[in-house]
Amino acid sequence: MQRVFVGLATAVVGASAAAAPLFASDHANVTSFTDTTFAEMQERPGPWIVDFYHPLCSHCIEYASEVSRIAAHFTPQQTLRVGAVNCLEWKELCDAEHIDGYPALVYYNFRGQGQNYVDAEAMPLADVMLIVKKLFMNISPADPPVAAPLTLLSEPESPATRLHDATATFLYSLHHLVFFDTSLLRSGGVAALADWVALAVDALPHVPVAGLHASLLDRLTLDADEWRQLLREWGADLDDGTTYRACASYNCGLWHLLHRASLSGDARLLPVLREFLRKFGRCGPCRSFEARFNSENELAELATAAEPDAALTLHVWRMHNAANEFVAGHTVWPPVESCATCRTPAGDWNEAAVLAHLRAAYTVDQEASLRSATPTPPLQALAALSGAALCAVGYMYRCRRRSKAH
Repeated sequence: MQRVFVGLATAVVGASAAAAPLFASDHANVTSFTDTTFAEMQERPGPWIVDFYHPLCSHCIEYASEVSRIAAHFTPQQTLRVGAVNCLEWKELCDAEHIDGYPALVYYNFRGQGQNYVDAEAMPLADVMLIVKKLFMNISPADPPVAAPLTLLSEPESPATRLHDATATFLYSLHHLVFFDTSLLRSGGVAALADWVALAVDALPHVPVAGLHASLLDRLTLDADEWRQLLREWGADLDDGTTYRACASYNCGLWHLLHRASLSGDARLLPVLREFLRKFGRCGPCRSFEARFNSENELAELATAAEPDAALTLHVWRMHNAANEFVAGHTVWPPVESCATCRTPAGDWNEAAVLAHLRAAYTVDQEASLRSATPTPPLQALAALSGAALCAVGYMYRCRRRSKAH
């Protein structure tokens, strides 16, 4: 289902300022919030799903029946409650909750108090049930389904383990995201995949995928069997990215990959990320967040920066922290115990120190890392170095059903 963004909905307010709410005040299963009752809900224990809507939004009107169905499913179970906020009537509340389009389902109080997850895709009941299950299991709904259990080695973070987990996330994306729910990529999907592989050629030079990238350039279509054959030919099938050395999720590894790629200052990084999320990402809110954060103005400024490598590295760091704020319960990065000089005595960021920290954290002697990992031949050494496993930001991870061909 499509969404209506805030600006478009606001533009038509004058047409019907007295538009009726989509849910009656005495609705059996959906609680309509005011700013006061919403604040009370956030302060009390117990999980909620809240539909933020605009009564003039045709997609919201269409989705209201599904919200009622979701509420009717969960209310008898008494495991959670369902509410709604009319963003025409309570605009300041919706702004405070960072609602940038309608409809939006937001999940509250599953893991402590406050916002836990934002779903901008107008999910049907079946998908909402899966998200609720993950939240009750303390799993981020942005994390993708996996073909095999993840192996978490819980080693301390270091440049070598970050490189390992970044590599693992890349390999996981090749094996588990590209053909997750399709058997055929058309030209747009093949181009997005080729650009994603090219990103690794530069960011992960120990991964022998330059040939894999070259094999994608002249293709108009690619099916799943052809892709598996290409992975075998270029050695990328030695590891499917389901083992982490320090990370505990695909998303963590994805940030490591993005930070490492940002050191080059290559302005292609963010457009490549956007297309990869659009074609293969499993997290609608993550796609919306990325598009909002990396506006055309931001990309233009980065393209003309006097020091492009420093500008891109710091931009990705800011995006990482903005995403941490977007996903409730995550803290700013790097924490003070990792970089004592990254904060001034007044508590502000010292960006020069942050930049130095990022360069140290993501620069590693790759040849030494490969030699120390295993004495076996290079491709087997790659497997030893790169095993590990995504919402998307990796995140990422598809939160909605997609068509069978991209």
